Amino acid sequence: MVKYKIVPTSITSSVLPDVLTDDYLTTNMSNHLKKENATFDFFIQFYVSEETTPIENAGMEWKLEVSPFIKVAEIEIPKQTFTTKERYDLAEQLSFSPANALQSHKPIGGINRARIEIYKALSKYRHLRNNQTMIEPIASEFDSIL
Repeated sequence: MVKYKIVPTSITSSVLPDVLTDDYLTTNMSNHLKKENATFDFFIQFYVSEETTPIENAGMEWKLEVSPFIKVAEIEIPKQTFTTKERYDLAEQLSFSPANALQSHKPIGGINRARIEIYKALSKYRHLRNNQTMIEPIASEFDSIL
């Protein structure tokens, strides 16, 4: 069991606009990826015990002295244009859930259990409202790939 964090490492970083519009994140990401790749370091922090690194108590910090973050990977998102009609149309059909993972990587803890149910309800509502077919990967499909 681990916590993870992703730290941006790109040379260029986006600037927060004075006014936060509904699409400022998309705009910043689009502007960045038109010019260059986006890079990140991926860190994990190992579970030690319920006393020092509890799963169900999200209010308790996992101290670095008990479980330091360890860099395990680098992520690179290539330069691209993703703000196209086809991508927006696909995004309207996609459904995200933290539960879409290998069984061995299934999210744990009360916050993740709540997220899974909330994401499921919101996705169902959005797809019914928009009369869209939902596209969602099935976790067992991930297991069969490996």
